[in-house]
Amino acid sequence: MPEPRTWQLTAGSAALGLALAAAAVTAAGPWDSGQRTAERVRAAAPAAARTRSAVRWPESHG
Repeated sequence: MPEPRTWQLTAGSAALGLALAAAAVTAAGPWDSGQRTAERVRAAAPAAARTRSAVRWPESHG
């Protein structure tokens, strides 16, 4: 039989892991029907708004 401290350490580690996972999900932003709201908004935006390279700077010919 394991020592009494072993199960306490296991239970504490499991609880800490679940708390950290819940904090990470909460920090990721609001969720709606299994998809992050920010992802849904970005997917609905026009293609030019989704890319960082939408703005084309003139090339310098020096």
